[in-house]
Amino acid sequence: MDNRKYIVTIGDVVDCGVGFFVGNYLITAGHVVEEKKDFCIHFDGRKYTLNAKDAIVFDSWSDDMPWYGGDVCVFKFEGINSPLRLALELPTQTNNLICESYISKVVTQEPISPHGTGIFSKPISSMYMEPVASTAKIVNTEYENNLFICEMSPILYKGSSGSPLMEGNTVYGLLYAGADKYCGFVTAKYIADKIANIG
Repeated sequence: MDNRKYIVTIGDVVDCGVGFFVGNYLITAGHVVEEKKDFCIHFDGRKYTLNAKDAIVFDSWSDDMPWYGGDVCVFKFEGINSPLRLALELPTQTNNLICESYISKVVTQEPISPHGTGIFSKPISSMYMEPVASTAKIVNTEYENNLFICEMSPILYKGSSGSPLMEGNTVYGLLYAGADKYCGFVTAKYIADKIANIG
C-alpha cells in the first residue's frame, strides 16, 4: 500500500506545509493555513482550493500559549477514502515511528546563453518539494496538553508542519513545531476526539 499518496503539500513551494488524508478528512496543523486566504492541494490528479473558514475543526496555537495542544485543522472531503487511520492509543517508545514529510529543494541550471547578456546569461534556479521520511524517537512520555516530543533523523525544516507521524498506516501524531533535531507532535487521539465531538 502506498501511504505516500495520501500525504500532500499545502500551499506553494515557498510558503508551504503538509497535510494528510484519514478516511475522507484532510488534516494539517492549524498554523499552516491560518494566514492563507486560499490555498491549494493536489491529490490524485486533481487540484483543490481550500480556505481555513471551511474547516470543520480549527485550532491554532499562539505566541502566548505555544505549548497548547490544539494546533489542528481538519477539512471534510467527499469521494476520498484514505486507508490511513488515527491511533486512539498514545505512542510508546516501542513503536517504530516515521514522519512522512516533504522538504524544499533548489535546483540550479546552467545559463541558456552563458556568453551572452541579459536574463539568458544567468543561472536559472527553481524549487520543488521532495519526499522525506524521518525516523522519530520519543524523548518524553508525559503527553502534557496532548503533545509529545521526538528526536528526528534526518532533521526536518520549515515547511514540514502538518506532517503525520506514522507506523504502517496508523497515524500517531501531527507535526506542529520543531527546533534543531527535535519536533513537537499533537497526539492523534486528540485529533480523533475533536472530530468525534463534531457529531
